[in-house]
Amino acid sequence: MRAAAKRRSLRRHVAAAGAVGCAVCALLAQSAELLESLYAQRISPTLSGALAGISDRVAISLAEVVLAAGALFVAVAICAVVRLALGGAARRWDLPAVARRCGATTVAAASLLAASFLTLWGLNYQRAGLGERLGWPPLTGTGEAALAATAETLVAATNEAYEDFSGSLDLGAPTASPYPLTALDGAIGRGLLKVAPLFGLPRAHGAAVHRAKLLGASELLSYLGLGGFFFPWTAEANVNFRLPAVSLPPTIGHEKAHQLGFAREDEASMVGHVACLASGNRYARYAAFLAMQRSVLAALPARDSDLVRRLVAGRLPGVQRDVDATIAHWRRYAGAAQTAARAVNDGYLKMNRDSAGVASYGRVADLIARFAVRYGGAVEVPREHRGAVSRP
Repeated sequence: MRAAAKRRSLRRHVAAAGAVGCAVCALLAQSAELLESLYAQRISPTLSGALAGISDRVAISLAEVVLAAGALFVAVAICAVVRLALGGAARRWDLPAVARRCGATTVAAASLLAASFLTLWGLNYQRAGLGERLGWPPLTGTGEAALAATAETLVAATNEAYEDFSGSLDLGAPTASPYPLTALDGAIGRGLLKVAPLFGLPRAHGAAVHRAKLLGASELLSYLGLGGFFFPWTAEANVNFRLPAVSLPPTIGHEKAHQLGFAREDEASMVGHVACLASGNRYARYAAFLAMQRSVLAALPARDSDLVRRLVAGRLPGVQRDVDATIAHWRRYAGAAQTAARAVNDGYLKMNRDSAGVASYGRVADLIARFAVRYGGAVEVPREHRGAVSRP
């Protein structure tokens, strides 16, 4: 009985600690100034940097291990409860009491997880938008014109980057990475440090940029329609290695941007794209231009279909080949699992007060156009933040 009382007390204390933590985070989120200056600039990067420093010592993804262990634990617990309910042991156990204990444990664990998530990283969702924080001009009455102009710029920049990278108008096959992950990852990480001032990050945040990790369960992620994910409890940027090669650099940049506190999906994509442009790596630059081009073309209104067709027709054959290969790749994995994963991700984002849900990924087009307007119409990193460009 004494042991049972201790377990009940522990559950109550854990639940209370989690509730207090959530309440403190909620109060902090009420002040935009405190949220930015104290949490986003100090607390979150310090904690994430410390966790990333630990997880970086391990070659495999600790996030993958934690998630697999958690899934196994839940499965075993469910099987045990079902066996208890259906087996002869049910006569010797008080099933309502077991249900109450399971419920209390679940509440305590959920409370603690929520509080730790918000403390480590999750409050970054409550920050003001990236464009507003940086003073980028909004796309008001000229928004569609700015998107169209940016799309034209990006088609030309993508063609130029493809030819610069490959030395050809068409390699005759989908682009393959000439770099190992470590080289790409390092170049994009250095790109993030170069553009830190552009995005309001002190250089100290660079300590939190640690290596991206390839996931052993990449095939599963493909069926779920995921290119990667950031895991706040280990501060790891996890990447699906089965992605089309041309999608890998923007995905690495996206997940590494999450490491630096850019929680919203459109903002992480924007920062990741610009990091690729500043990386000094020709392949990463081409991949980023292509990703941005596709996002902006997709955001153009349906009535601009003639413009979209004209711009698509202006792609180099090799660029179009990469687009076709990427579309075909994801079609192979389409199915109920992707639909379910999209619904879960949509709910997760909305729960974190991003009302657009999964549609927030598409909002990067707006940020790209605002970036272009801010820097004179060119979708390019200002010269002082660029690195020397390397060849494969």
